[in-house]
Amino acid sequence: MVVRGSEAFQVLKAHLKPTLLILLWMTGLRLLLFVALFYHQIGFHPDLPAALWAGFRFDLLIMGFFWIPIVLLTWAVCLIMPPRYLFFFWKLYFVVGILIIFDFSWMDFFWTAVTNRRLDSHFFNADLKFILDQGWHLVGETKAWIVTLAMGFSSLGLVLAIYGLKLEKNYNLPSKTKLAVEFFLSFFLVASAARGTWTAHHLRGEDALVSTDAILNQLPLNPLWNLDH
Repeated sequence: MVVRGSEAFQVLKAHLKPTLLILLWMTGLRLLLFVALFYHQIGFHPDLPAALWAGFRFDLLIMGFFWIPIVLLTWAVCLIMPPRYLFFFWKLYFVVGILIIFDFSWMDFFWTAVTNRRLDSHFFNADLKFILDQGWHLVGETKAWIVTLAMGFSSLGLVLAIYGLKLEKNYNLPSKTKLAVEFFLSFFLVASAARGTWTAHHLRGEDALVSTDAILNQLPLNPLWNLDH
């Protein structure tokens, strides 16, 4: 059991680096949106660092929820079979996650260009073809292609990074105490990330209000989180 438990933790640990890369990438997408759409309206606002930090917290919340099935299934599977068999499945799971983030971030860019607010629940009742056509026209073909290619190639780079992941075999088995710490630590970190905060209330839309500028307050919002609000 200790062997499988150690292997389960190695499977989880192997996906920490791509998780950090995805978080950095999501911050990069937010900066891209700011430069392409908001900069000409508000310039380099002094509250921009606070907006980026708030945005990172929203991205972390999304990744926390993304990690919940990974932690639950990996530890559960080690009770009946070696968790390394899940390694390839989680790689595919990450690739799908990257493609979903790319898809909604790309649509969010044109949605924001048209409505001046981030993608939200109105998206489900909108004429997407009209939004994309109108957004492409408002942004301009050159800028639209630059943003699209930047998002596309960065997504491809992340997918290739996931493809290259290798599971390292740990031949030094941990003690039962250390394994128990690793078990509870993995759940604690994922639960904390999924809340987005350690305060009494989980992360809310009010936490995006970091400035007196209404436009800048749109920047921290994550389109995936915003779809439910």
